[in-house]
Amino acid sequence: MYNPNDYYFQDGSVVYPEEKIDLFDISDIEDIPKDSRIEYRDIEDYADISYVVFDIETTGVDWTKDKIYMIGLKNEKGRHLILKNKNEKELLQEFFHIMQKKKPDYLFGYNIQSFDLPFIYHRASKYMGMPGIVPSYWHKQNKQLKQFNQAKLFGKPIRYLPYKFFGELSSVNIIDLYHQVLAYDNVKRKLTSHTLKNVVLQYKLRKERRLELKYDEMMAHYDNWMNNDVHNVVDIIAKHRKEYISEIKGTNVFNELKKKKSIDIIQEYCAYDLDDTELIADMIVPSIHYQGLLFNWRPDQNAVYGTGFKWNSVCSDYYGENIIRTPDAKCSYKGAFTFANPGLFRNAAQIDISSAYPFTQLLHRAYDYDKDPDMVVIKWLAKVVKDRMFHKNNAENDIKSKYLADALKIIANSGYGFYGTTGLEYNSMGVAAFIAAVVSKLVKFIKSRIEYYGGVVFQVDTDGLIFCALGNYSPAEIHENVQNDLPSGYEIGLDWLSDAVFVPINEDGVGIKKNYIVFSDGKIIKQRGKINNRERCLLEKKFTTTYVKKIVYEGYAEAQDYYKKLIRTIKKNDLDITDIQVTQTVRSNDKKFTQTLQLVEKGAKTVTWYMGYSKEDKQQEVSTGNYHKMFYVDMVQKIKRMVDTSNKIGNLELLNVR
Repeated sequence: MYNPNDYYFQDGSVVYPEEKIDLFDISDIEDIPKDSRIEYRDIEDYADISYVVFDIETTGVDWTKDKIYMIGLKNEKGRHLILKNKNEKELLQEFFHIMQKKKPDYLFGYNIQSFDLPFIYHRASKYMGMPGIVPSYWHKQNKQLKQFNQAKLFGKPIRYLPYKFFGELSSVNIIDLYHQVLAYDNVKRKLTSHTLKNVVLQYKLRKERRLELKYDEMMAHYDNWMNNDVHNVVDIIAKHRKEYISEIKGTNVFNELKKKKSIDIIQEYCAYDLDDTELIADMIVPSIHYQGLLFNWRPDQNAVYGTGFKWNSVCSDYYGENIIRTPDAKCSYKGAFTFANPGLFRNAAQIDISSAYPFTQLLHRAYDYDKDPDMVVIKWLAKVVKDRMFHKNNAENDIKSKYLADALKIIANSGYGFYGTTGLEYNSMGVAAFIAAVVSKLVKFIKSRIEYYGGVVFQVDTDGLIFCALGNYSPAEIHENVQNDLPSGYEIGLDWLSDAVFVPINEDGVGIKKNYIVFSDGKIIKQRGKINNRERCLLEKKFTTTYVKKIVYEGYAEAQDYYKKLIRTIKKNDLDITDIQVTQTVRSNDKKFTQTLQLVEKGAKTVTWYMGYSKEDKQQEVSTGNYHKMFYVDMVQKIKRMVDTSNKIGNLELLNVR
């Protein structure tokens, strides 16, 4: 049980000694007292809310000179309304009229806070004086950028200028799904790109690629529309997508295409963008909406506020503004137990501690006795965890239960981080250090039990342990035995079974934490870490996974043949350029592309490049011309050395265990 007398401060850190922790000294969750004030807020069901999915099409990215010519809308009933007008003022007036008439609960869009909304604001300001959308600073002297800590690019939280409706539309909750995807993927780590088209594919929200128009083709259709369709649509598409026209020629698709006008093509593209945005909204927004059961904030605030801040508000709402608490000073404490051994490990599996942090809080009664004498956090957490389990069991047959289970999981898992967040009145560094120490000790205990039953743990990531079975017990039997050995109240899941798991080695000769590839039934079923880095080219990713996969299923000799064949392909200059291209966001202070490549036009946000030759025949980032053969030979050889070294060390590791 938590004892505030057991922790101490040392060199700016708070220390809760693990030797003071008895994992089996726990209390039953059912014994947590009920409180009539611990009740969910009354909010509307997500199925009953109204929304508008929103997207604009413009002639460029500069709102001082470019224009809006199309605004796409889609409502909760699935109806598309594509507004188009050669008169920009009339188009904007129609948009605001529709919004004022509908007054939806939500407005969804993708990257709308950085593009669509400011574009509408600046263009509408030209015609209307004070438009219906304004930046958050419109009544202030200075611009105030919002920082969304959970949404990160290049490892740093994004900062943006929020735009909102005012007046009659001030109740509309604006959700930028680009920001939500960044936050979502900061945890899931599945995406290689954050573009709208890629997100729906990689999250398997759409099975096949849809119509995609490059800027040049879009503008060709726009110009044709403005000039009353003087050109045939098929001729325009053939100029930009010749292979596509060749593929469909003579089919019904081709015959239907001949009947279309340029504006029809753009409308179709816009409608696809709306559909994709709605698919992402369906995946993410319900869990934001149902956080309102506990957190007394607008949905657009719950979407971007930190969970620590929201949990703090739960306490301040309960105790009232007249009760003053002093935030604990910022200090560090020992985090989770993690480690990795490199190698290729067969017959492997992962055990995961179910809701390790909330159950630790509940079972060990980890709360601040002085700041929270009524156990508000513990009482709320007990209710949330219990209800989450109920809805999780019903999620397969009831969509509302699925939404509630997702929302309550987010709420429950954030209760621990709240204690360690600086600047919050109800934070508690001692409690945070205790919870982290308990989970760390619990993970070590599970590791010791896995090893007792003949397993070898080679990767630990906070509350998940990956191991292989070497003794008389199978991974499933090891999981069952360890579950029986745990303190009552904790549960572990067997997340997956595999044929093999590969863990890469770093330059210091140790395994890279949170990096691995999982193989099962001849396929890659899970991949995590730098191997899937967004700024790595397809060749780098593909060779790593294919080379290891061949070792697993075909043997080392076959893997060597694959490697040698690839080296010959590179040296013959036969690589597909798309396999070595890297498309990445341009940082504002990155001079590499603007000075060396000169590929980035003013206002452009991404650049696509590969390694080629400069005029002096030296290695240089380029967008055209031959690739640098030795650069890519060295890349592949380096990966091969890393894999071979990892496997060698991993095999020695297993021999040592035996």
